[in-house]
Amino acid sequence: MVVWMTLVIGAAQSGTFRTGCNGHAKTRTGGSSSIRFSLPLGTALALGVTLASPVGAQPAEPVRVMTTRTLAELCGLPAANPNQAAAQGFCRGFLIGAGQYHNEMSRVRGARPIFCLPTPSPSIETAQANFVSWAAANPQFSGETAVNSVMRWAETAFPCQPAPSRRTTSR
Repeated sequence: MVVWMTLVIGAAQSGTFRTGCNGHAKTRTGGSSSIRFSLPLGTALALGVTLASPVGAQPAEPVRVMTTRTLAELCGLPAANPNQAAAQGFCRGFLIGAGQYHNEMSRVRGARPIFCLPTPSPSIETAQANFVSWAAANPQFSGETAVNSVMRWAETAFPCQPAPSRRTTSR
């Protein structure tokens, strides 16, 4: 379902213009020389953010890659830190997201998985603590992208059973 939003661009002086969402128009007084058009809500919001940016603003800082060091620091933040809850949420979301993506890509593409969780699988708290310990024990990967190191850790923590060898019989 696409939510449509009607945008009105114009000066708010005198007169009447209509606004609304999903075809439910509302009439407001106080505008003149306005232009009315409808866009999907996501597009309207993106346009609004773009139009609201100051002209001549400095470009945004480039996106930085999440490193193993940074992820391990977030995952290992002590409970006394006021940012611990947010850091823990980010850490757990990152670990779960990486694991789910890995599972889906392995399943869809039919590739051999990098890691195989046991049944029952460990709790997210256990996985988080184990990743922090692994990162501390493997500082050579601290500058690597976090997702690569999560896969390295998971591969060593949850190895897959070797594929059964095929026996060929000769006649």
